[in-house]
Amino acid sequence: MTPPRSWGGGGARPLRNASPGRLLAVALALTLAGCTARDVAAGEDALARGDLVAAEIAWRRVLEDDPTRAEALHGLGWTLHLAGRQDLARDTFARLDALHPESALGPRGLGSVALAAGNVAVARERFQNALARTPGDLGARQGLALVALASGDPAAALTALEPLIVEAPDRVELHLARVRALLAAERPEDAAEASGEALRRAADASPRLRGQAAVMRARALAAASAGRVRPARCASAATAVRAWLDEADRVLDAAEAEGVRPPELPDTRRAVLRQRRAVDAACPPGVGG
Repeated sequence: MTPPRSWGGGGARPLRNASPGRLLAVALALTLAGCTARDVAAGEDALARGDLVAAEIAWRRVLEDDPTRAEALHGLGWTLHLAGRQDLARDTFARLDALHPESALGPRGLGSVALAAGNVAVARERFQNALARTPGDLGARQGLALVALASGDPAAALTALEPLIVEAPDRVELHLARVRALLAAERPEDAAEASGEALRRAADASPRLRGQAAVMRARALAAASAGRVRPARCASAATAVRAWLDEADRVLDAAEAEGVRPPELPDTRRAVLRQRRAVDAACPPGVGG
């Protein structure tokens, strides 16, 4: 590898003989590079923790020093996307796409924004564009699985998700998508099993993902309990179903105690309560468990 000129190769003047002005410029460049690296790390850490305010501040600091930096544009776009500021997120991903046309990051982000807006056809096109740039890109393949789910084809979504989960078993978003697809496919028992795995995988994830995993666990347990208890089956079913519903309430309580309130949480609470009332109507407490 040919050394950069700052190393003294190619006839460049060694730094030890450099003028004070040049030494100051080099020192300033190294200081700025160090600050940028720290801000990138801070942005990544804040985004992982779900602290969107801190993440936005960090990414904007990076972009003040280098407005073209791909990872900062990507991080800022995702921060805005998660904060629900979709117009700004779209603009940021579009800038990333324009500045780095070889990267999958721009179209992948634009695909996620389009999917959030319900523009399924646009989302599919964007994710396919990302795959054309980076064949095998996991995020783009995940996006296409979500497109299939949003298109009303949970079987196709599950087919797409299974190899991704094998490839990236710790990616919590994939497990959550599988639970959604199983619920959409009207396979509540399988969804309940998958939601337990999602909740375990989310234990060390960001508060946002832990909250989503709690909601999906509760939704799956409520769905699995539907229709399982009838007066003639109180002794065999009511105790087990009430235990499921008790767990659903516990995981939602834990999410709220942590300060996490996903948008679906109130509806999930109501779904659990409806199932509890149905169980109590069929088998009053104390009757067969």
